[in-house]
Amino acid sequence: MNALEGIRVLDLCIILAGPTCARTLGEYGAEVIKIDVTRRMPTEPRWIDLARGKSSIFVDLKTDEGKSIFFDLVRTSDVIVENFKMGVVERLGIDYESMKKIKPDIVYGTFNAYGREGSLGHVGGFDPQAQSMTGMMVRNSGRDGAVPFEGPFAYNDYATGISAAYGIMLALLERDRTGEGQYVHTALAYTASTLQSPFLVDFAGFERDELEGPYIQGKTALNHLYQASDGWLALVVADHEEWQTLTSLQAFQHLSEEPKFATPEARSLNDLYLNECLIGIFLKATVAEWLAALSVSGISATRCSTLYDFYDDPAILDEGSVVNRPHHWLGDVQHAGLGVKLSRTPQKLGNPAPLVGEHTKKTLSELLGYSEERIEALLQAKIIEESIPPA
Repeated sequence: MNALEGIRVLDLCIILAGPTCARTLGEYGAEVIKIDVTRRMPTEPRWIDLARGKSSIFVDLKTDEGKSIFFDLVRTSDVIVENFKMGVVERLGIDYESMKKIKPDIVYGTFNAYGREGSLGHVGGFDPQAQSMTGMMVRNSGRDGAVPFEGPFAYNDYATGISAAYGIMLALLERDRTGEGQYVHTALAYTASTLQSPFLVDFAGFERDELEGPYIQGKTALNHLYQASDGWLALVVADHEEWQTLTSLQAFQHLSEEPKFATPEARSLNDLYLNECLIGIFLKATVAEWLAALSVSGISATRCSTLYDFYDDPAILDEGSVVNRPHHWLGDVQHAGLGVKLSRTPQKLGNPAPLVGEHTKKTLSELLGYSEERIEALLQAKIIEESIPPA
């Protein structure tokens, strides 16, 4: 049994944050029905990633018949997630207040770029806008007139989806106690602020010393990237005890005799000098040689690798951080596993990413009890559509 088994989710979302939320709920056992209203390429990597574990039905929600189908689905469901621009769900008549009348205990999750209450609530936006307006792009580039640049992937989209799944699970937990549903909202800008929370701390007399810029290689000399003779490694020496362990190794022994490094306070005052010393030391051996020496001593260090090196690591595959499963026309498909693993209720792989509308007839027939004649009439009227996977 999976943790969210018995929970049904209606996914109205597009782009990244909302689909990530629904996919996450599905990976923990929820049944996720993707309500598709637009055509998309079934081989697009983002669709293959975000649609896995979901079924897909195609319904035209701009028609009365389409909305009637959706309302029937709502009566059987526990969660709705949507990320339309503000006002769209109200125009369609599928907003939270309307859905609560149909299913009083529904949990309704919604996402946007800037929040619902402020002056930007009605404005659409994407991850680049969230990065831009919250200072992420300036922090990435450094100040002093440097050109801001966007992060290499959509931090806020994915993190917003995961945090929204957490919020929806909390709402479901609370529903078990009270029998009442609720409205769950998050935004990309909220997430961008949360991810930068250390930099938002402020109080009287506080002096900021913030990391920023494209060439940051560490917070301190002992929490830093170092170049070896054949590559790079990331080193963290967590405390004074680990410093003593590090300097017990032959290559670092001379540092223990330096008064400027005798105490944590002294090392902090002389951090740049310590960094210079360590740069010279690490260039004298290979990454593998350093990792062997440091791991035996219990010092945390890892090779700087590509994502594909990570994927090919047998230890990572054994942990389930990378999952392979067969797809019905693409063959074996590789994707990321779950970030949180539960001992008694493991990950639910579910079906691979479907075609848009692949499960339309099955869902209407088996879940809603529609007759073949009614389904055929809806198909002929183009209220619904179905796709058939290739043999």
